[in-house]
Amino acid sequence: MKIVLVSLPASDTKESRSKIPLPLLCIAAYVRKTGHEPVIVDLFLHTPVSGKDPMDYYAEIVIKSIKENKPGLLGINCFTMIQFPVLREIMQRVRKVFPSLPSIIGGAHPTMFADDIINNCSEIDYIAIGEGELQIAALADMIEKNDYSNIASVQSFAYRVNGKAVVNPRIDYIQDLDSLPMPTWDLVDFSQYHGDHSKWFNPKNKDITIAAPVVSSRSCPYRCSFCGVDKLMGSKYRTKSPKVVVDEIEYLYKKKGVNYFAFIDDNIAVNKKHLTELCDEIRNRKLDILFSISQGLFLRNVDEEVVDMLAKTGLATVTFPIEHGDAHIRNDIIGKNVQDEQIYRVVEIFKKYNVFTLAAFIMGFPEETNETLQKTYDMIQRLSIDINYVFPLIPLPGTKVFEQVKRDNLFTYSFDASTTWQGHEDINGLRADQFYIKPYNMELTELFEWRQRFEKLKYYSERARALNL
Repeated sequence: MKIVLVSLPASDTKESRSKIPLPLLCIAAYVRKTGHEPVIVDLFLHTPVSGKDPMDYYAEIVIKSIKENKPGLLGINCFTMIQFPVLREIMQRVRKVFPSLPSIIGGAHPTMFADDIINNCSEIDYIAIGEGELQIAALADMIEKNDYSNIASVQSFAYRVNGKAVVNPRIDYIQDLDSLPMPTWDLVDFSQYHGDHSKWFNPKNKDITIAAPVVSSRSCPYRCSFCGVDKLMGSKYRTKSPKVVVDEIEYLYKKKGVNYFAFIDDNIAVNKKHLTELCDEIRNRKLDILFSISQGLFLRNVDEEVVDMLAKTGLATVTFPIEHGDAHIRNDIIGKNVQDEQIYRVVEIFKKYNVFTLAAFIMGFPEETNETLQKTYDMIQRLSIDINYVFPLIPLPGTKVFEQVKRDNLFTYSFDASTTWQGHEDINGLRADQFYIKPYNMELTELFEWRQRFEKLKYYSERARALNL
């Protein structure tokens, strides 16, 4: 049975390392393994025609694919609350043309609001909650056989019975990640994702046309107050074997000509042994690549031995999830448990090995003050990292911060708990003109003033300014 899998547009994503729809490629690989035929429709690759309603335009692309492929199931990935209104608009248009085509959605936002979405969105039939390979494959089998007698046994799965939502609980997550097939890279036309990467740090002077996202593990064992990864991937950190990860890298390197990779693990440095063996495997196969670590890097587990190994393997760029310059907010409020001296030590080691450095900070916690933001400002100056991102805190549903902000009514926008499931198109961490939380002891005008100060520190080093002219 054919399954059309749709990746939604995301106007704030500009680099190939983040726009290739890796989650859908993983889903596609699993349903193919179980005997079905996936078709990928990436709406990111399509630019709406001037003068035409973008939602009409995107829906027409999906409808065209359905007409051409005649699938038995339509699936759409929805990662954030920003995307959900777009998903609904598209699905409502598709439903008018194909009223009986079963539909399933997945991703972070549907995971948090499965019950509400099923109860309120007739255009959506099913939701894969969290990690979704097993659910969509089970659903495809039921549709193909026209036998839904075992639907109650599909874990972490939402559906409708007599007009009301039923949510099956999760029993466990996939423990053996090596049992999952390689993502369906054969379905990707890499030329569509080529871009100008001349401004990337490129110590090997390679001809970089694309960055392929790679995942070597799932979830993170730590519980930062603003993060909801455990709701999506569980609390247990799980890894693929280094051989399986590097098999994928080698395939992309030799068969697709990819020479730059982006590890987008939630936290790649949880297990030092895993990281060491991964680098050993890449070097043993003599793969002359560059790569970045663009998500989590647990600084307490990083020492010079680790950095030396990463640099020799091809690490070009690393992002430090420092989060805050004030130790109280970073450790007691967020829960990072990383001390100032550890941050300074690790950053200096990476500089020693000429790795391009980026830092991610967050501002606007409920406990924020001018004094705490001054500490972030001072830390940025002392660290002298190449590029510094200071994002406004977004209270994501399901997180500790969200519950605190809801309890104390700190939202800066009109908040209604009964409609949160509908998503918000305007909540975007990349916007410079928005804050979503009013701190207990600060005015919003003060936050905006600090935002302007931080923006002047963004491209901090000379090489960062030169690359970003």
